[in-house]
Amino acid sequence: MDLKLILKILLYFPGTFAHEAAHWACALLFGSAKGFNMIPRREGDNLIFGSVSSAVRYKAFWIFIGAAPLIWWVVLYMLLKHYLIMHAVIEAPKVYISLSFQRLASPSLVDLLFLWLITQLLWAGRLSMQDIKMCLLGLFSVSGAILIAGAAAIASLII
Repeated sequence: MDLKLILKILLYFPGTFAHEAAHWACALLFGSAKGFNMIPRREGDNLIFGSVSSAVRYKAFWIFIGAAPLIWWVVLYMLLKHYLIMHAVIEAPKVYISLSFQRLASPSLVDLLFLWLITQLLWAGRLSMQDIKMCLLGLFSVSGAILIAGAAAIASLII
């Protein structure tokens, strides 16, 4: 391994751990988690930072397991909102987002750690191609069609 690759692995490790932990927790909720691997490996030209293997009874649950890391973007939004860096206003059908970086104009060590946390949460919430494939596998299954039809029926009753 070269130094650049080692630094990349170390830089992305916390976000990768959070990403895979979201998959693992969701797999426990909707099926069974079979394995949790944080050892980076190469597959062709791609670098795989970690993986979770799981089993589900209904393929529709792959939608939730595959999309589980998106929860970190919700956490990121809540942190940014709490620290008054980001503000969103929803006036249907438009969403207005404003950012304020005044707090970071003269950064302290705590602010730099906060920026590092933000980057880790951005990385943790990013879906890989494998995650997207798993979501699509669940979406285009019989149980996925039933789930979507049921959600649409409930939504039509509410609206």
